[in-house]
Amino acid sequence: MPFKWIKIITIIVAFSALAFKLYALWEFYTEVLPVKEYSALKLIGINIQFLTNITLPVIAILIVTKSRNEYAYYLALALALYTVTTFIPYTYELPMYAAGSLLSVLVGCMFIFSMQYFPVPVTAHKVDQAIRWRWLRSYLKTFLRVRFFWIGMTILLLLLSVAEYFIRGSDALSTLLILFTAFGYLYVNFRTTSGVDHSRILWLFWGLAMYILMNLVYYSLYIYEGEPGEGIRIIIAIILLLILFFSFVMSLFFADTFNTGVFIRRSVVNAVLFVLIVFLYNTLEHYVLHWIAHKLHVSDVIISSMLSGVLVLLIAPLHHRLTNYLNRKLKGAHR
Repeated sequence: MPFKWIKIITIIVAFSALAFKLYALWEFYTEVLPVKEYSALKLIGINIQFLTNITLPVIAILIVTKSRNEYAYYLALALALYTVTTFIPYTYELPMYAAGSLLSVLVGCMFIFSMQYFPVPVTAHKVDQAIRWRWLRSYLKTFLRVRFFWIGMTILLLLLSVAEYFIRGSDALSTLLILFTAFGYLYVNFRTTSGVDHSRILWLFWGLAMYILMNLVYYSLYIYEGEPGEGIRIIIAIILLLILFFSFVMSLFFADTFNTGVFIRRSVVNAVLFVLIVFLYNTLEHYVLHWIAHKLHVSDVIISSMLSGVLVLLIAPLHHRLTNYLNRKLKGAHR
């Protein structure tokens, strides 16, 4: 498919996903949160989930509109499609499971395919250079053939999804296959590139490695101890979301992964910082001030407003220090 069409599809999918996520965020804060109580940990997880799912389509849009590397468009489309998968709840009811599995297979194939071309195409010669194990070399080189990849990998992931449906355990098999295969191609480029191309994938390489590690931790707990408790699941989910968020954001804005320019970097970094501070303030305001007001029996509107102002004063220095630190880093990167 021509890169022009990939760009158009990515923009449509990313803007649609972003619009739905912003609406869901508004609905959550205006309708759900006022009438339903959440634990502080769960609310933090929900906030980070919203933040990540809003940031990823923005990054996808930046890639296809600002990048000079057209091979990065594949990764942008994978990010946009990944955000769409969060619309479908994970359930074993057959119609929803089938829809979720088909979309997950498409996203998984697109993500692996993007790793075959980012930041430069992986070749059979590069695989031979980077990989020692013969079986792994054969596996990676086999799926470098485009037609065989889309047919073979799709069938393989669909078969794993069918097996997971009957096992009713988890989506571990298909998820780990996608992650390890994508990591294999990224590792090849990591080992065989240098200079700018090498630095472009450094944060993605770290992020994918940590994402695989945390998934292995979760599935190990699932196998040996049964389904982990809600607290453990939320903590692991938060860590996974933060890994996704920071690996792509850091790769985009600090390693010059997609050549976005200083203006875009400063604008988006400051916007992300602002959103982070807002989420932090909302969480603290909802729980800490509620707890203080309950303990001190404070019901007066003026006193409650003063307490809220004190909280703002406590958060403001953190925002200031983070902004100064990131500005120094950005200046240093362009000297």
